[in-house]
Amino acid sequence: TTTISSGGDFFSKFAFAGILVDEAAQATEPTSLVPLMSGAAAFACIGDDRQLPATVKTQVARARGLDRSLFERLVSALGAEVAAGDGFVQLDVQRRMHSSIADFPAFRFYGSALSNGISDSDRPPVPGITWPERGACRVLFVDLAGRQREESSGTSTMNRGEAQLLASTVAHLMQVREEGAVRAEDIAVITGYAAQRDLIRQEIARTTKRSDPARQVRIDTVDGFQGMERDLVLVSSTRSNARDEVGFLRDPRRTNVLLTRARRGLIVFGDAQTLKNEESVWEPWLKWVESRGGLIGAQAFEHMQVVTY
Repeated sequence: TTTISSGGDFFSKFAFAGILVDEAAQATEPTSLVPLMSGAAAFACIGDDRQLPATVKTQVARARGLDRSLFERLVSALGAEVAAGDGFVQLDVQRRMHSSIADFPAFRFYGSALSNGISDSDRPPVPGITWPERGACRVLFVDLAGRQREESSGTSTMNRGEAQLLASTVAHLMQVREEGAVRAEDIAVITGYAAQRDLIRQEIARTTKRSDPARQVRIDTVDGFQGMERDLVLVSSTRSNARDEVGFLRDPRRTNVLLTRARRGLIVFGDAQTLKNEESVWEPWLKWVESRGGLIGAQAFEHMQVVTY
């Protein structure tokens, strides 16, 4: 059940020996306390305070600290005890990503404490994309610099150039028939902006037939996709402006989610010049991708041919 529902009359009829809150880093502190109202001998939280925080919708709530979860407060309060492992366990084996996808997040967000619990052979290359290092690296950044600037859409942001290239990429992948090719249910398109999510959906609908499997691809915001994964993830960073403002992408927790959803391949579309202005994550990540041969221009990406490794 949810933390809020646990406060209902039905659960008041029972006495629980233990309470376990999953995705605890995304629950606000008051809602995390609801299950404890009936008491329990043991209480455990499972979560990742280095990914998306609790969601609050007003500035007043944020100013009062309600965007901080009980999980985050406990990790912070334990301090030295956390380092000693008293009451705290860090899961340090990831079994989702190809090692090249995991490399940067493991170093930047988890202090190189993560190891890989799967072999690279368990995550074969996605056909239809020319991956760097003849498939040994599964991360690409497609630079659309100067091609299309972002636009405002109410309180959100969108980028038509990115939406068009993403739509054509999805359509291309649906035509690949090689062994190991991804299906619609194996792909996700993620962005930080609701307006961009809607624009990509519209662009795919505009350029495909009603029966086209491309229309079944999951397209969502990063907040809506936390906790999920796909074989291939396409990220629309959206931001491209002369002010070098990156908006939501300045939050390293949101970036962490964007970069860790893919199992077999990750392709980020964006304006490198704008993203480089965010120096804590995006600038070093772009340098890392470039060092692996994965930073390419949009025109070069469009002319990639289907390859087999």
